[in-house]
Amino acid sequence: MAAVDIRAVAHLVLAARAARATLAANARSLSRDNLAHAMREDGHGVSNERASLLLKILKAEQDAITLGSVPVQGPGKVVR
Repeated sequence: MAAVDIRAVAHLVLAARAARATLAANARSLSRDNLAHAMREDGHGVSNERASLLLKILKAEQDAITLGSVPVQGPGKVVR
């Protein structure tokens, strides 16, 4: 099975973010199946393979936001 190129799902990232917000508002976990289901309910055709890649993108965004909010301590100083 060939890997899905991120460019193949770039047009779905905004829809995935909206689906993530819907899942959070309904206290549902962010999983591949839940993401795919929410996106399909919103009218976006998405395969499980693409949903997996979108999930990785969403989690990477969340990790970047989390890292951005944590102070990083350098030699003798704290960077905020």
